Amino acid sequence: MNKKGFVNIVLVVVIALLMGTVGYFAFVKKSEPVTQQPTLPTTTQTPTPQQPSPTPINETANWKTYKNDTYGFEVKYPSDWTSKGSWSENGGFFYVAFGTTDSIDSKPLATLRVYLNQTTLDKFVKSFDYISETWKDTALDGVVAKEVISTGQNSRQFILTASVRNSYGFELASTVFGDNVDTVRKMNSTFQFFK
Repeated sequence: MNKKGFVNIVLVVVIALLMGTVGYFAFVKKSEPVTQQPTLPTTTQTPTPQQPSPTPINETANWKTYKNDTYGFEVKYPSDWTSKGSWSENGGFFYVAFGTTDSIDSKPLATLRVYLNQTTLDKFVKSFDYISETWKDTALDGVVAKEVISTGQNSRQFILTASVRNSYGFELASTVFGDNVDTVRKMNSTFQFFK
């Protein structure tokens, strides 16, 4: 027998076997019952009811109010403090001391000063030449202001906020007689001009 004929026969047999195998598996696959893949239970996430965010407590709601008609401002201060305003003859400014009854005259916890004849905020801030820290922009009742936190006696921090309005320079500051930086910041937030 010739080699070429033998190779052709083998080739035909291999092709027939392949076709038969493919046909068999196609037939078997078609005749098998369809089984569904088991479905995993789906978990539906029930939305967690959104809790209302807590209403911020207005810590200054029960504070006292210091009002000054001459210079056109008012500011709130803690209800357990007292206030005392007077003209400082030797300083040339109006001065309000805030603090406890027993310490307000000698060691106030915060002060507010009103200086006359102030033209610009930049010039007013330069008058605090004893402060070397960097001033930051802020506002008092929507009026441009500057704020600085510095260190005073006994390494105690104090805050000072300065603003100029209607040719008056306003300085609201904590003192080194207590740790009242946060309290004075809250006082700043209640400050209002009305002239």
